[in-house]
Amino acid sequence: NSVLIELEAVDDVECTFTNIDVDITTSSITISKETDPAGSLQEFEFESDVPGLDDFDLFDDESDEATSLAEGTYVITEQQVPGWNLIEIDCTGTASTNIDVDLADNRVTVDLQEGEDVECSFTNEQKVATATATPVPTDTPVPTNTPVPTSTNTPVPPTNTPTNTPVIPATPGNTIGDVNKNGVVNAIDAQLIKQAEAGFITLANPKNADVNLDGTVNIMDAFLIQQFVAGLIPSLPV
Repeated sequence: NSVLIELEAVDDVECTFTNIDVDITTSSITISKETDPAGSLQEFEFESDVPGLDDFDLFDDESDEATSLAEGTYVITEQQVPGWNLIEIDCTGTASTNIDVDLADNRVTVDLQEGEDVECSFTNEQKVATATATPVPTDTPVPTNTPVPTSTNTPVPPTNTPTNTPVIPATPGNTIGDVNKNGVVNAIDAQLIKQAEAGFITLANPKNADVNLDGTVNIMDAFLIQQFVAGLIPSLPV
């Protein structure tokens, strides 16, 4: 029952000797952890005002204990863990009237009596993700067959000017197709119609360009001139 002090000249040392009545029986509190499913690797944090159990962490099937406690009221709180619900706090070793369980706040209050060894087990259940039901689409009425109108798009002939464009003299007295009135019908005449159709030029001789005699000069007339130049149609007008 002694202490050895090596005192320096400027030191002021104060020693307090504390004695315990050996006839007083001390108590203990043990906190343990259970998870569902068992064997989880999730760590759970606790706070309390129990001497020796101020802040501690537990995994599944682990426990922590504080001994030599004086009788009194102690509060142990588990911190909320995302994805887990605290579903039970079960305490043994004392009367049920000495235990106040508050699952809403994740805590238990223990009114510890002299000589009691209280153990409280905190059980957590992992939340199960709820699958969102995918709505089943209603049957969409099948429309009746609608007649497909004939496309009015005028076929666009290739715009590449062939190499060595053949020159076909215009028929005497018939200038249909000879758009530039140079005496021949060739790919240049077709190109002039395309440029006029695009708005780049105005034809000086639109009557010569209307090779299908429909009263309109358009891309179809250029297409027919190209077919005539290629020998696919025998003569103009068409």
